[in-house]
Amino acid sequence: MKLPRLPFSAPRLHAPSQTTVDALKKIPQIRSFSDILDVAMEVPATRVEAAVRNLVEAHPHATIAELERRATNTYVSRAGLLSGLVGAGAAVPGAGTMIATGLTAGELVTFYANTTLYVLTMANLHGIEPDNLEQRRALVAAALLGDEGAKIVSDQLGLSTLTWARHQLKNMSSPTLNAVNKRLMKYAAKRATTKATSRAVGRLFPFGIGAAVGYFSGRKIAKQVVEGLRLSLGEPREGTAADIARRLDAIEVPHEG
Repeated sequence: MKLPRLPFSAPRLHAPSQTTVDALKKIPQIRSFSDILDVAMEVPATRVEAAVRNLVEAHPHATIAELERRATNTYVSRAGLLSGLVGAGAAVPGAGTMIATGLTAGELVTFYANTTLYVLTMANLHGIEPDNLEQRRALVAAALLGDEGAKIVSDQLGLSTLTWARHQLKNMSSPTLNAVNKRLMKYAAKRATTKATSRAVGRLFPFGIGAAVGYFSGRKIAKQVVEGLRLSLGEPREGTAADIARRLDAIEVPHEG
């Protein structure tokens, strides 16, 4: 199966920071969904600002809404390609069930890292920069649950709107944030287990079918993340790439190494 090329060029990559290296070392120690998400959130933590800057530099005349669309299209395409490639690898004759399962487990970490980078990039474009791990966890976990995530947070906070992140994320007290995360993680863990199992089984089909199952399932899950994040963040801000650039120019982008 010929998979589509990425519609946009990948952002420039820097040497991994010590934080990223330390996070990757934790992968063999993963025992739960919470562990996976925590590792995934550490990997791109220092890359968000660089990703936003690369996006702005590549499209200097775009509106913020256009930047968000480009970031979203890239994210969905990458999710499909990653899942399709894993599906193809798992279906190679002689790979066996254990290898297929291992590939799927490895994909989960990569998918959540890619998702975290996308979620935090979109939040940055909205002018939201989570201060700590618990705020990042709430935003990412809610997005992973799609529209259900936005509903869970809104119900927990007693809001009449699903657009909670823009005004509520940075104002939540620690006890409230912990309660929100506890509920989100409970639902997200159940959903992750169900999806991982069904996708692992689907990839055991012959090569072309396994790749197709992986590709389309990866895109489907990514689109659910996009919808959940859209509900949580609300409509794009007014403004252009130049506005984002001016804000970034006042911040020293960390060089990893």
